[in-house]
Amino acid sequence: MERVGDLGVTEQDRTPVVAAVRESCDAAFPAFRHRRQGEERICSQFDIAGLAFSRHVIQPEHELHNQDPGVQQRLRVALGTSKSLGQARREFSQLASARTLEGRKRKQQPDEDPAPASLVPYDVQIPPPKMPVTKRLRLLSGGIPYDDPRSASPRTASRKEHLKAKKKLKNKANLSVKFTSRKSETYSAMGFEAEDLRIATTGWSGVRLGRDRDVTRLFRKWESGEILDVIAHMQFVPFRNPHLTEGSFGAQPHTHIRDASARLIGMRTSMPKFMVERVKPLGPKAVELVASTSLSEKSRKSNNRGQHYFSVFGADQNNKQAIVRTAFHRDNEAAFIRFWDANMQAINDHASSVVKLHHPDLAARIEHVNKRIEDRYGMKPEFGLFWNFCVNAPFPKAGVQEVVCRPHLDSKNAAIMLCVVLVYYVGPAPPGNKEKVWLVFWEAGIVIQVPIGVMLTYPSALMLHFNVKIEDHQLVVTKNGEQPTPLNSTPLHATTEENTSGSRCSMVWFTQASIFQAADLAGPTVEATKQMEAEAQGRAPRKEPYFPVTYDAASALAANFFPVPS
Repeated sequence: MERVGDLGVTEQDRTPVVAAVRESCDAAFPAFRHRRQGEERICSQFDIAGLAFSRHVIQPEHELHNQDPGVQQRLRVALGTSKSLGQARREFSQLASARTLEGRKRKQQPDEDPAPASLVPYDVQIPPPKMPVTKRLRLLSGGIPYDDPRSASPRTASRKEHLKAKKKLKNKANLSVKFTSRKSETYSAMGFEAEDLRIATTGWSGVRLGRDRDVTRLFRKWESGEILDVIAHMQFVPFRNPHLTEGSFGAQPHTHIRDASARLIGMRTSMPKFMVERVKPLGPKAVELVASTSLSEKSRKSNNRGQHYFSVFGADQNNKQAIVRTAFHRDNEAAFIRFWDANMQAINDHASSVVKLHHPDLAARIEHVNKRIEDRYGMKPEFGLFWNFCVNAPFPKAGVQEVVCRPHLDSKNAAIMLCVVLVYYVGPAPPGNKEKVWLVFWEAGIVIQVPIGVMLTYPSALMLHFNVKIEDHQLVVTKNGEQPTPLNSTPLHATTEENTSGSRCSMVWFTQASIFQAADLAGPTVEATKQMEAEAQGRAPRKEPYFPVTYDAASALAANFFPVPS
């Protein structure tokens, strides 16, 4: 047996773990094999490989922790093992524990499986195969506004007007059937409640993630890839046949993710044919935007989502006396105008339509907020229902080749609200549109695939979320359609000279909490409203506030903003 340094770590037959650590140390700290003239060497029993082995394997939770993500990934590959469900469950409750323990403490329902197969068990319902379209008019659901053309039109209306109104009603009926929950692929949680998600005491926004030790451990495990051992036991939501567009036989329907009370907390659209075409020009447009805008190095490095390029267009009232455009938008307005062409405006309209169709009550709430701000301040949102828009793109000059977001919360966003995400690519799309970078909803225990052309909605202020790379090693491709062998095949998601893939990027529509505050508060700011309340209480004290400065998020969760199927 050989002793590694002075740390007392026993190395038996140079195990794969020790070999992986030593290989990393040899690469990082190469030894001089030939003594130079006049060089003096001081030898000691200290072995840096032993120190690295101790820090990464023996004492991974040392308070002076400085593990290297690259070494951790090597160790993970060298070990070739993954955690059991029990181990993953313990780790899941210990990482960012303030966000997960509350949900885990919830009493198990009588109908729940006492030994679930995943961290957060889900009941999955897949709709039956699509049947031929019928010409018969179908009943409306409660989610789409109903207008009877006969009562809305006088008897003297022309036949043309009557047919036009009838067609409009039919279109609403078809939309109602198309977006009903019966037509969706539904993942219903049996161990996750939206009520367990953390909301600020004011009710307006989410809660900052902070830098507690368990959160820091989550960051490190994400950086090293060890988080995949936990994620492997979550509910995966793949997008079936992403090369097929909506209406094709076998195409993926829209996907609903519901909590244990059936609230719709996540929704992924199907693949509309028009969106496939509209997304294609976004890569070159994003490259032009990056080149023509200025993003300070300080801002980029302080971005809690990652080191990629990002931009925040639109307006807010964060730490301001009035709603104004962001500094980034003001400084780069000319570049934004060039970027915001007719194609982007059509995509923007689609993003708002998705919310209106799937979350009609929330859309009505948003429109009320927007109308109130227009009446009070004469301002309108620039992005349909939304006040903000972000382009995430690669930043090659800083060595960032794609957008893979680290664990984060958009805590400044409105709590009872949704963001809309669209994925695009700079360069070639993945073969078959098989997206390899998936999105994790941590508290919900969901890992969802979002390919190019579909939109995803979720409350980004409430759920901890991040990207992970999921490599599909079972599906392979060959150069000339040959019989696949280990020598001539590559994983479908791998990037080679023959099977190239560009850089994954994303766009996000969102609204910050300060916008909702500006609409709902009696005064222009929280401080001004508090002053008004103090003066009113001084004149006539009462328990009930005259001018509330908080939002009742609990009642909002009980409302149909995250709709429950009727």
